[in-house]
Amino acid sequence: MARGLTSQLIAVGRSVQPRGEARRLRTVALVLAYFLLAVSGLTAVAVHEAYAGKAARAADRAPVVDNAAADPGVRWLPGADELTGSRQYAVFYIEPSGSEAPLPPGVAAWPGPGEVLMSPALLEAGAGEGISQRFGEVVGTIGLDGLADPGEWLAYVHPSQGVHNEGAAFVVDFGGVGQAAETAGGFMFSQHDRPEWTLHVLNVLAVLLPGTILLVIGSRIGAHHRDRRVMLLTVLGAGRWDRLRVVIGEMLVPSAIGVVAAMGVSAWLLSHQVRLPGVDYVLSAEDMRGAVWPLILAPVGVVAAAIFIAALLSFRASAALNSTRPIPKEKRDSMRLWAALCPVMVLIAVWGPGRFPDTSVWFTLASWIGTAGVVVTLPAAIAMFLAWVGKWIAHNGRAGGRAGQLVAGRLLSAHPRPMARMVAAVATAILLLLQVVAWQGIFGHQARQASTVVEQTGPGMVVFDPSSHIRPDDADGLLRRLPTGVSVFTLSAERGGDGSAKVQLTGTCDDLPTIGINCPTDSASQAPTTPDSRLDVALAWTFGPALDVDIVPGPVLGDSLTGENDPILLLVDRDDAAIDIPALKELSYRTTGHIAQIQIPGTAWLTGGIPNLEQARWSTLYGAIAITVLLIAAGLSATAEHHRRGRALALLSALTDNHRTNLTTATWLVGVPLTVTGIVATLLGTWIAQPINTIGASLITPTLITGCLVTTTVIAVAMSTWAVILSNHHQRRWTPDGS
Repeated sequence: MARGLTSQLIAVGRSVQPRGEARRLRTVALVLAYFLLAVSGLTAVAVHEAYAGKAARAADRAPVVDNAAADPGVRWLPGADELTGSRQYAVFYIEPSGSEAPLPPGVAAWPGPGEVLMSPALLEAGAGEGISQRFGEVVGTIGLDGLADPGEWLAYVHPSQGVHNEGAAFVVDFGGVGQAAETAGGFMFSQHDRPEWTLHVLNVLAVLLPGTILLVIGSRIGAHHRDRRVMLLTVLGAGRWDRLRVVIGEMLVPSAIGVVAAMGVSAWLLSHQVRLPGVDYVLSAEDMRGAVWPLILAPVGVVAAAIFIAALLSFRASAALNSTRPIPKEKRDSMRLWAALCPVMVLIAVWGPGRFPDTSVWFTLASWIGTAGVVVTLPAAIAMFLAWVGKWIAHNGRAGGRAGQLVAGRLLSAHPRPMARMVAAVATAILLLLQVVAWQGIFGHQARQASTVVEQTGPGMVVFDPSSHIRPDDADGLLRRLPTGVSVFTLSAERGGDGSAKVQLTGTCDDLPTIGINCPTDSASQAPTTPDSRLDVALAWTFGPALDVDIVPGPVLGDSLTGENDPILLLVDRDDAAIDIPALKELSYRTTGHIAQIQIPGTAWLTGGIPNLEQARWSTLYGAIAITVLLIAAGLSATAEHHRRGRALALLSALTDNHRTNLTTATWLVGVPLTVTGIVATLLGTWIAQPINTIGASLITPTLITGCLVTTTVIAVAMSTWAVILSNHHQRRWTPDGS
């Protein structure tokens, strides 16, 4: 008996769906909502498994060091290198000793002298810089079980000269010692990753929350017909459990479609190495295969919870608001007050922070208060602006005899509150995305300054730092093999206790004019200023701003590279042409057995800031998802409201026999509000982020701004087109019924 009642109530739930086009709107909204909710569940599982897999592989490959041990073992020297414009990656110089030298995961056999093993991702990314020749002959790739993730850049290099550096360790085994040994071993992935909890927060804010909003909107599309059925069941004595079964029947089909679609995503993650768009991160299918059941159960659990939430919402059934009367005067006055506060909040957000030092807490508070005020007041300002535009449209429509403009204008001017609710989520999402990206740029402040330095010095001047690994026997050979047409100088600094540095610059009288310095007549003369501004910048970013420079004319000899104070080379092209840095790195390795640090002055700071700039891509990716979902939700809400008025509009368009009426009303009531919201929120969000951009790297790029505008416009056009199709459908089916 109970089973029969349950089946009947579920059948009732399926029957209370709205009819016609409203059913299609509701189904699209609910399917998309349940799909997003299911995806948020499997995303949480995928993020956790990706981090757990990284941690497990990190422990497995962590070197166990025992410098007092005898063979077999591996002499192990951590190093680093970078590709142009990219973050640093780990390079390990190794020299196995003994036939039974231990192997890390992912390595079948150590490379021989002059050979190298690389990760597949490094080989692919460095193809344009000749990475396959930089460290010698590539004899294989590192297996996936030896990489933190499929996209990690890593190299095991066996120099022909061996590993003789005093800082080298003796590794007797790999694995089983945890994160401390991982860091000591020189692997870098853990230094470049976001903490796991930040991605979970982004998932909640950008996928779960917008999906829930879409679920609420979808549940209320065509709700008048359903609410009448549910209220009738309540009058007949149906309890909460009975109504819950009705809601289950109502949500059964769209939730099943959403879960099945999410299962398709799970199958994709389980069968492929998935490269996430926008962030260039590769998810390991091996990690996902260790969590098959969580990837299945998490989406189902989230959707089940969502159905329960939908049931709670249905218990507060409300009748649709069919009145076309203007809102009461006191409510309109409150809307005007909120709208009037919007420009005040914009001024606080734009000019308020500038009244305080950028290191002051008041700078941050002024920015946050102004931004929060703009978020709260902007929807009202947009709604009141559209209401004012509506009066103008109605006036022109009446004067020109255009019924569509008259109706659209009247509706816009009479109902600003629903319009404010419709655009609020979209405006909030765009404003907060731009703020998050702007604040992320603060962490790239030094990188931004370094980028300016790199532009000032240009590619014709590079700093070549071989001293940490070079041996006296190799120094002369290195100098002989440097490219022709390049002036060579040595720089060595003696630092004082107050942080200042006394720099000695040595170069021949033939080379000194390349940097605008005439050869001194004395053996050593003070040079408080230098004619070439690039040299000042290069020295400041290499040794620090407090400098005292001695110019010493003389030849650059190999002995000078192995002296005290860690001397380095300064290379300047005589014709100011670009110096081939990848070729110099290859030369450095073949001569000394190690990659020297070779870069344009300031690049070290730029490279150090790249991980922060790359992490901002995650905020942009999740923000783009949230904005797209909220735009679709707002568009579906507006289209559903337009459909609710469809019968009255169908009467008008049928009597006038004019399809243009449908196009006009749909454009003004659906397309224009979404487009205006996207444009205003994007421009205002960019403007109020300017105080933050002045103290950090500007990550609000033209591409990001264009993406917001294009996404808003495309969805607005799509939804208004759908609204036109619905109106035309109403018009074709309309017949007089005597009402």
